[in-house]
Formats: sequence, structure tokens, C-alpha cells
Amino acid sequence: ADTQDKAGKKLKAGGDHKEVAISAMDTLVWQAFASVIVPGFFINRLCAASLFGLARALPTVAESSRKWAVTGLGLGSIPFIIHPIDNMVHAVMDNTTRKWIGK
Repeated sequence: ADTQDKAGKKLKAGGDHKEVAISAMDTLVWQAFASVIVPGFFINRLCAASLFGLARALPTVAESSRKWAVTGLGLGSIPFIIHPIDNMVHAVMDNTTRKWIGK
């Protein structure tokens, strides 16, 4: 939806088809990395490391309890990782794809 919105705004502002396509591609790549790929990877690794650590530190606690604790940790980390991930994706794209496409 965000990609369509940005492309539509670019088109309404008088952008040609190339500018619209570049705007749509930029938004789609940013959304993919900032909203799906990087947070998913980070939370997955955080949970895996936490589950491993809890298994070693508290081996007598039931595995299902450790998994619930790890799930809570993963969900609880979301508000703290949003802005750093967004800023990182902006910085990486500013130095890679946005340079390549002249944006």
C-alpha cells in the first residue's frame, strides 16, 4: 500500500514514468528491508540466542516455559528496534541503491 501511495503521489506531482518507477522501487525495497527482512532476522536470532542461554542457565525449567519467556522477549523487543532498524536501512540505501538510481 505504501509503494502504491508513494508512486501515486509522484505521478500526481507530474513525475514521468521513470520517476514513478524509481519512487516505487525505492519504497518497495525500503519496506521489504525495514519492515520484514531485518526485523524478522533480528528477532529470530535474539529468540534463538535467548532460548539457548535460558536452556543453559535454567535447565530445570520446563522447555515450554522457556519458550513462552523467549516469545515475550521477542515481542517486547519490537518497540526498541523499530527506529534503529529504520535509520540503518535509510543509511544503507542512501549509500547503495539510492546512489545507483540517482535519488
